[in-house]
Amino acid sequence: MYERYTITDFILDQDFQEWVRSPTSGSDAHWRRVVVLYPHQEENIEAGRKILSSLKFNPIPEEAIHSEKMLNTILSRIDHFEQEQNTVRHPVRSLYSRRGWLKIAASIMLVLGLASGYYRWEQEQPEVIRTAYAETKEVLLPDGSQVVLNGNSSLKYSAGWPDVPVREVWLEGEAYFKVKKLTSDIAAGQGGLKKFQVHTRGLDIEVLGTEFNVHQWQDKSQVVLTEGKVKVNVREREQEVYLKPGELLEYSPEAPRITHKMVDPTHYLHWQDRQLVFDGEPLTMVATRVQEIFGYEVVFEDPQVKAYQFRGTVPYEDPDVLIQILKRAYGIEIEKKEHMLIFKKVKAK
Repeated sequence: MYERYTITDFILDQDFQEWVRSPTSGSDAHWRRVVVLYPHQEENIEAGRKILSSLKFNPIPEEAIHSEKMLNTILSRIDHFEQEQNTVRHPVRSLYSRRGWLKIAASIMLVLGLASGYYRWEQEQPEVIRTAYAETKEVLLPDGSQVVLNGNSSLKYSAGWPDVPVREVWLEGEAYFKVKKLTSDIAAGQGGLKKFQVHTRGLDIEVLGTEFNVHQWQDKSQVVLTEGKVKVNVREREQEVYLKPGELLEYSPEAPRITHKMVDPTHYLHWQDRQLVFDGEPLTMVATRVQEIFGYEVVFEDPQVKAYQFRGTVPYEDPDVLIQILKRAYGIEIEKKEHMLIFKKVKAK
């Protein structure tokens, strides 16, 4: 695909623009792979990146947008880039004439909508919704989709959500999504339906209108589908998995394989009712939830305790209730010390 790309082609490429504008680990990996596959394009990629970056970090004044000043501004930045490149082995000036740069500058103006749309996009700060430990929050997105955000979580999305084919959010933590179906004239394919994507550290989850739970903790990402259909892209594995209602997908870079199985979705949704429900999970899993939701670091002084399995329901708001239940159930000592819970040796009977 990229074998015959020119600098102009890269600048006009939507994925390339998004990478320069908001790089992620996934997009970084993608463009590294492009360089590996097409090493002769490394110079063009770097040239396009620097040109777009100069526009990004040095916004063009709006009064210059609809005049010859706009073109001259872009050309002056290209000149600056050329001067930098003249110090390396293959100067870019030798590859592209001034006329060629004029074509590139004109292309940039075209793709950026005479730069005004791009300029305004760069000035917008993303909306970020955060929750404290043990807090849940209902969020109404600009398109009418509903999100319930679990404790110690954050949700980010671009302000305004302009009319583009894809609605995107970035999640850290856990959330339940009710995605509203929307139609759009510019949503190519999909019968005019507008896509909705949730990004975690390891996954890209794509839907049209459905309900699902996403849980991302440290490097592990999990999706449980309750209604509809979703496509999950595991970025590092370059693998796509389609989920049906009642299915779970779990991914961690450290795991040898992707977990994909049928589950009871209700088991993963009790947090919305302010309850922690455990059904035979080892205390290591209980400890993980305590760390995530309440912010306590959990230390096991007695390794035997880690394997104990716990079944029970406890209120979401108060970790002390869970501590007392575990003490009575297993006859163990649990010391609460600042932001730490220490599971000590089993009491002698």
